[in-house]
Amino acid sequence: MYNKTRIFNFALNALSCTKRLQSADSDDSTEAMNLRDLWDVAVESFLQEVNISELNEIVTLTLVATDPNDHWDYAYAYPSGAALVRRVLSDFKVDNNETRVDFTKGIHDGAAVIFCDKQDAKAEVAKDTNLFIALSANSALALAYKLAWLAHALIQTSLDPVKAEQALLAKYERFKSLAQVKDAAESHLYEEDMKISTQTYVRMS
Repeated sequence: MYNKTRIFNFALNALSCTKRLQSADSDDSTEAMNLRDLWDVAVESFLQEVNISELNEIVTLTLVATDPNDHWDYAYAYPSGAALVRRVLSDFKVDNNETRVDFTKGIHDGAAVIFCDKQDAKAEVAKDTNLFIALSANSALALAYKLAWLAHALIQTSLDPVKAEQALLAKYERFKSLAQVKDAAESHLYEEDMKISTQTYVRMS
């Protein structure tokens, strides 16, 4: 299993740093402090950019208002700890243009909410709750390279800053792609053509 310290050390290795941390949370080195400062940003942007099923959760949305405005029937509290709401669940495992539930993030009475027209709504969200349980080798490396990319200007290395930024981003994209390929290989959701193909759905309806 991967943990924060291992991710930090992967990031330092990506930056060609020889330093290794014993604890990501207690090390008082400049490198560790810079990585800690950027950790939440790295995790949130990683979850927003990498759609890996193991990092998603199904949550029941909390209703805060009915008829909140002229456009939507319901306003639900934005899920706590969510980096991204991927979809409001319909009655299908896989949605097409006909079955998907429209929604949008907004503000209601000074709080972040999800507006939609579905009653008793549930949502699939990207959360960091199970981050270290769910990370595979490639997704752990992708997160580490995201962290290294964010921190490369703050941590002293022998790397050329411009070349380092390009190389780190390229490695991040590579490991992100490999992580998503693995996720796709471990997920097989069979749905009839009528349910997953918009063209078939329209033709048969």
